[in-house]
Amino acid sequence: MDQTIKLLSLVEIGPYGLMGLIVAGTLICYLSIKPIIHWFVTLKQDRVLSYLMCSLIILTCTISIGYIFFQSDYVYLIKMTLLCIAVFGGVLVIVRLVNFIIQSVFTKNV
Repeated sequence: MDQTIKLLSLVEIGPYGLMGLIVAGTLICYLSIKPIIHWFVTLKQDRVLSYLMCSLIILTCTISIGYIFFQSDYVYLIKMTLLCIAVFGGVLVIVRLVNFIIQSVFTKNV
């Protein structure tokens, strides 16, 4: 049992074990997200993909900047970034919904 715990410990495995876990996690995420991305592309939802990529870039930059400058307590910065991304997404949904309603009300099919 102790040997199993040592094998699973990242400290005992070293940096190559950690790199292997990161690559395995990346592969699992890639394989699970790929069908969703394909579905968005099939539905021609480029706005959703743009929002997701922009949010990912902003979140990555925020975490990087928070780690560099605040090193110990940057959780508040991450919370505020996630809140802003959610509000921005909500505004995009509302604008898109209003555009759809306006087009369907004022566009008459003859």
